[in-house]
Amino acid sequence: TQSEGLELDLNRVETNIVVFKVDPSIATAAEFCEAALEAGVWMFPFSHEHVRAVTHLHISNADAARAGEIIAEVASKLGKKQSATA
Repeated sequence: TQSEGLELDLNRVETNIVVFKVDPSIATAAEFCEAALEAGVWMFPFSHEHVRAVTHLHISNADAARAGEIIAEVASKLGKKQSATA
């Protein structure tokens, strides 16, 4: 899933740990993680612009796909919010 405002280098994903960059124009990593948690996905701000997401053994492919959808929805909502205030 592509999501405006997020950048993920798939060539660097080798484990169950995914680090992606949040466009600073929509939110900081901490703000993004807070909004994602409110939507049901828990992640960790890894830096001011990077988010670390980790899946666990009990997470199914469907669970991971749904988390990806939620992450994209959060990015879209934050981007629209920033566009409205700009």
